[in-house]
Amino acid sequence: MKAIVKKTHEFLNENFPGLDFRIPLFYNWDNALRFDLEHEIDDDPDSVFYFSEVIKRAITLFEESFAPDDQAFFILRQYKLKRRKIRVGNYFFKQLSDFKKDDVNYYTTKSFSQPNEDLIDASNVALGKIKVSQLNYSNVLSAIALSYQPTVKSFERFSDINLPFQIFFINIEKKLIFHMYDNRGLDILGSNIDNIKPHYTKFNDWILDYDRMKINHIFE
Repeated sequence: MKAIVKKTHEFLNENFPGLDFRIPLFYNWDNALRFDLEHEIDDDPDSVFYFSEVIKRAITLFEESFAPDDQAFFILRQYKLKRRKIRVGNYFFKQLSDFKKDDVNYYTTKSFSQPNEDLIDASNVALGKIKVSQLNYSNVLSAIALSYQPTVKSFERFSDINLPFQIFFINIEKKLIFHMYDNRGLDILGSNIDNIKPHYTKFNDWILDYDRMKINHIFE
């Protein structure tokens, strides 16, 4: 296993011990927040206003979680079907500056948390380490929001983008995991409650109502 892969697993084992690294992450970790990116957007979900608000909220939460100088791991996970691979020519990698294809580590695993276990029901993983300023996160989050959506006026450039994998960002300094699953919402996990308290306080109105009672209980 390459050094960066080993370091990532060591980081997760130390700061998120026992985390089952499968979606939905929110339900797999106690110190976690689930945000509703659609909350109180009273508009057609195919409209420019709707997607503008969804993307703005995703960017706001990302910027609360990551500063430009922060070091981060990214993890791309794609469930293995036939001969599919995560390719370095994918849109995601084009949003990274000063990044070489040799900086990406690829492997196949059944469970990201246990990379050496049997590969039945396996998934492909691409993993790398970046400085956050290298990433055009606005484009990446926009592409996630518009994945599998009809073409939306003003967002045409994202209509044909293929992101056939789950995307996770891990802030090494702040010990946070960030996963936007689609236009509906995103999860933020902290190694401890203090790491996510600023998000809970500042963006409380955006917390998913379905899980609000569970989340409130964490901070009681």
